[in-house]
Amino acid sequence: MGEALEIAKVLVAPTTKLIEMVGQAIGTVYEPRQKRKLADATAYEISVIGEAMRNAADVPIVYDKNGVAINSEDFNRLMQRTGTRLALQEATKQLNIENIIDNAYGILEKEGKCSDDPVEQGWINRFFDSVAGISDEDLQNLWGKVLAGEIKQPNSYSLRTLDTLKNISKHEAELFQKIAPFILERNSGFFLPSSNELLEKYDIAYRDIMILDECGLINSGGFVSLNLSVSNTKHEFMYNKTKLVMVYGTKSDENVISIGGFKLTRAGKELFALLDSIPNDEYVVDFAEKVEKENHSSVKISIYQINSIEEAQINYQLTALHTFPINSEEK
Repeated sequence: MGEALEIAKVLVAPTTKLIEMVGQAIGTVYEPRQKRKLADATAYEISVIGEAMRNAADVPIVYDKNGVAINSEDFNRLMQRTGTRLALQEATKQLNIENIIDNAYGILEKEGKCSDDPVEQGWINRFFDSVAGISDEDLQNLWGKVLAGEIKQPNSYSLRTLDTLKNISKHEAELFQKIAPFILERNSGFFLPSSNELLEKYDIAYRDIMILDECGLINSGGFVSLNLSVSNTKHEFMYNKTKLVMVYGTKSDENVISIGGFKLTRAGKELFALLDSIPNDEYVVDFAEKVEKENHSSVKISIYQINSIEEAQINYQLTALHTFPINSEEK
């Protein structure tokens, strides 16, 4: 009984933790029940200010013996327009921030309890400085997931990841989403197989990979070679969200095979976990078949359906969906 009470002391509702953090970070009380009303009011405010700016006259300029100057008679109106412009900018930033908080709240209200370990103040400051200028809805959704993830588990997202995400455009985010169905994991590392044949078949251009390299999401320069040491009693495996690729050698002696790939950076790894991507099953089959053929049938590869993945523990069905080579049982 005592242990249960002790545990209860360090567990809090994720939404409560979010509300408290927001209040400390931006000095306002976040009221989720009124979030749509607040967003609508802010949007209306931006609309009104924007209309005022469009109707404002140009800055009055006069020229005299001293050079170009602003007509002092209209200086007050200039200051008013300056104030209007600054108000528009700040209102837009506030709306961006509230939209992202709304997204995080929507995720967290579906959660149960989380640790009350605090989010580092430096991380909080960097986060809200970064999101004020994010107006794209898809990117706001991604930032909301980052905030929710950090609330649930502090230190999930590094400051470098925040800086990387801040500088990503919508097009670049779409490119990352494009390659996501083809990314595999091995030993807690994520990589995109670099086979030119497979990349071409699935419409992944090298220029796309170069762009993601420039964004800091993938490492195209450091060509990764995954070395798998296998025998008929020793296996290695790779997987995505739904499929497990198991590699065995066909002889008793260990055989090392190499698979080329482009490795995700730390920021790429952290952001990849947030994407709602569906793995491409056909691609996994093509990948397994190609690895088997390139190794002159010195390996046997089977693909299994994954039932669940929890804390690096993979539960999968024991009957293989595919096996390469096709006549492997005859070996």
